[in-house]
Amino acid sequence: MHALEKIMAKAARVEKVVTGEIVNCRVDLAEVNDLYLQTIHSFYEMGGKKVHDPKKITFILDHYAPASTIQQAENQKQMREFCRAQGIELLFDVNQGVCHQVMIDHGLVYPGMVLIATDSHTTTHGALGAFGTGVGATDMAVIMITGQLWLRVPEIIRLNLEGQPPKGVYAKDVILIVAATNFGCGSSREHAAIALKAIGVGAIIASSFGRIFYRNAINLGLPLIVCPDIHRSVDKGDLLEINFSTGQILNKTKGLTLQAQPLSPYVLKILEAGGIKPLIKMEYGQ
Repeated sequence: MHALEKIMAKAARVEKVVTGEIVNCRVDLAEVNDLYLQTIHSFYEMGGKKVHDPKKITFILDHYAPASTIQQAENQKQMREFCRAQGIELLFDVNQGVCHQVMIDHGLVYPGMVLIATDSHTTTHGALGAFGTGVGATDMAVIMITGQLWLRVPEIIRLNLEGQPPKGVYAKDVILIVAATNFGCGSSREHAAIALKAIGVGAIIASSFGRIFYRNAINLGLPLIVCPDIHRSVDKGDLLEINFSTGQILNKTKGLTLQAQPLSPYVLKILEAGGIKPLIKMEYGQ
């Protein structure tokens, strides 16, 4: 197994994991920044009363540093109050630094750990041998209640980039081209999935999905189906029928049957409950 897979297998308490598998992993450290007061609201909405382990949660007030509006200051105030009420000692207040640097400087990041934060740049911690990834407010609230999070084992990809980028071209420009057909790439908050569900979208089929968008959509009860080259087999107006458990897609208009990646039993469980919030409230409501 790749190092990433070994970390996930250990966190999921299984011998091995494979690409595309959904596993529930124990989280070694969960970090919340001051953009995500919604995390606290979601915590209570799901029936949370006490966090699973206050020693494994940190709040870092760095995005509004210092607060430039009354609302920003109020958000930070509520986060301080939540930390005091929950016994969370790892509160880093305004002007202590950028969240990722703060965690590293204080020795909170180490090789082999699972680090989840409300920031899409959390993959930075892979440089220290950790599994790091960003999530939205709902996922973070799930971690605070349960101490774990469902994760999809990612593909292991090696990219060889040759030559020198011209002036004005930076790393982000490169990765946006590499990401290419990743549906939802760049959407790091729940709003995109909320909007799609609100206008009546019942499911989305794509060659691949941006990871955070994928999580947000599933957590909101919006099914996402990965089907390579789907765009070559479907035209506007085609009528499709999807079997989520087998991954079979029937194009009734053309009489074609396509094979997509089936949804895992746990993802189906989330969808059947109407989203992660009602599921966690039902299973862990304190």
